Amino acid sequence: PGNREGRCLDLCCGSGVIAVILATEMRRSVIAADISAAALEVAAINIARHNVSSRVSLVQAELMSCFLPDHKFSLIVSNPPYVSTREIVEELEPEVARYEPRLALDGGESGVDVIAMIRDSLPEMLTPGGDCFIEIGDGQGDALKSLFLAQNDCCFRFVKIYRDYSGRERVAHIRKKDIDQAYVCLARRVFEKKQVKKEFYPVFATHDHKMIRQVQDLAAENQIQKHEYEFEMLFGVRPRLQKALVRQGFKVRLYLPNGKDFWPYAIRRIGE
Repeated sequence: PGNREGRCLDLCCGSGVIAVILATEMRRSVIAADISAAALEVAAINIARHNVSSRVSLVQAELMSCFLPDHKFSLIVSNPPYVSTREIVEELEPEVARYEPRLALDGGESGVDVIAMIRDSLPEMLTPGGDCFIEIGDGQGDALKSLFLAQNDCCFRFVKIYRDYSGRERVAHIRKKDIDQAYVCLARRVFEKKQVKKEFYPVFATHDHKMIRQVQDLAAENQIQKHEYEFEMLFGVRPRLQKALVRQGFKVRLYLPNGKDFWPYAIRRIGE
């Protein structure tokens, strides 16, 4: 992936092979998590064997439960259970069914139940522009695209499905939108006619003149008048821009934070 900075998470790490490869080939610090204590024991052996103990940390956890809401990663990789319950009973190869733990295989009735739970946590776990790679079963590609690219979802930029050398669907690559892409997507949604009919009143917190221009263009495309939305800014931050907006007839809501939390608040608002 292009995003080579930031923390990396190997979810459902099993024996730790992917964590070892990331730490070795990409020289990245990796957190490797699995619900199975037995799997983590094997992973610890493999990590020590390949001399990457200084770069790989092991965590016992059920999916992302212990990381929310404070931890974010620029790269998440996962080999979760993705075999449907029916396939395990009726179709799974004996050499797999006999030796692989049921916990590592069973993806629920649809096969993507665990992946759906991962998807629900990704918006909070991935940094803007971050990548997620998930191993999937053959024939699950369309279901994954529908799952991650639901209508009106402004979180993910794309879902790509990669095939293995035998031509079977094997890996889903999901990328989270960066901040600007997500902001524009949300702006487009709040200007939709159905939101306007609900008397939804949009307020856009931004000091970025390019973003303001895009919001104005979206409003014009949807025939939203200047008095039907406003911009929120900090007093004294880009005052020329603020005055120019007022002269053009736009509403500008200004805040003057004070007290001990002034600077953290100001930095947060400017960041938005």
